[in-house]
Amino acid sequence: MKQLCWLLNISSFITSSIFSQSVVSGTITESDFGDPLIGASILIEGTTEGTISDENGDFSLTTDESLPLTLIISYVGYTMQTVRVENSAPLSIVLAPSSLIADEVIISASRRAEKLQEAPAAVSVISAAEVSSSGGSLAPVRALINSPGVELQQQTGQRINLALRGLSGVFSTDVFPMLDYRSLITPGLEFFDSQNSPINNIDLERIEVVLGPGSALYGPDVTSGVVHFISQRILSGIQAQLLN
Repeated sequence: MKQLCWLLNISSFITSSIFSQSVVSGTITESDFGDPLIGASILIEGTTEGTISDENGDFSLTTDESLPLTLIISYVGYTMQTVRVENSAPLSIVLAPSSLIADEVIISASRRAEKLQEAPAAVSVISAAEVSSSGGSLAPVRALINSPGVELQQQTGQRINLALRGLSGVFSTDVFPMLDYRSLITPGLEFFDSQNSPINNIDLERIEVVLGPGSALYGPDVTSGVVHFISQRILSGIQAQLLN
């Protein structure tokens, strides 16, 4: 009898856990031609739970969060969108191209100023305003939480490690973080110490994330991408050179 009661309790617990989960699914397309967006980022607001869209623009996300909830949808070159999910019906999300990003100048993809759409790699740009509104006012690294392909790994209360496209290590990183073209990797340890890094949100103008190997530009150990923290001083100097 005791074993039967124990089995019934376990079964009830498993059943309640299953039914407490929510499944959110849908399709993400672009507004001009209705083409599916591959690799769009889907994140549950206020959490680190998320996924990306597949080759058909489809996504499915299982979460313990209860409905209703809010999704944050982002894709490079398109305006970020928030979607309120009230029920389990499939979503149809259409992203519009961002006119601001189309002419935005970046410097990290090829170490020279160029338009974002002409960059030879997948690049995300996080502005100073977005850094402040996404938790970056406390720690600029946290502003990367909504950036496609970026994973934040909380190692201690204040220390965060970076990973791009799922490539990471416990005490090392395959990401190459920089501040104004200066490496933030601890020499000899291949370790990014975010807690003691000189990154300061006061003069931080933007963050550029370049996905993919950049060994030809930044060294043989740059295998998964670059995260470049850029101050206003550096960006102003580059803009002045463009004007001249």
